[in-house]
Amino acid sequence: LSVRGVVVDAQDRPVAGVTVSARETTASKDPRASVSYGGSTATEVDGIFEIPALVAGTYELSCYGQVVPPAE
Repeated sequence: LSVRGVVVDAQDRPVAGVTVSARETTASKDPRASVSYGGSTATEVDGIFEIPALVAGTYELSCYGQVVPPAE
């Protein structure tokens, strides 16, 4: 399985070079213990990303990095 998408800014423009992370957490019977699966990747010039080789589950996505305004 994989997660794919496009990162855009507030003006709906693609954002290049930010890191997108996927994290899935499966809690055990002990609430202090968990096992996490996931991955991360950087967005392409057109804001597209893909995180491959994920196990089936529910994931939380996060993005981080510096957004550079497009050249005019």
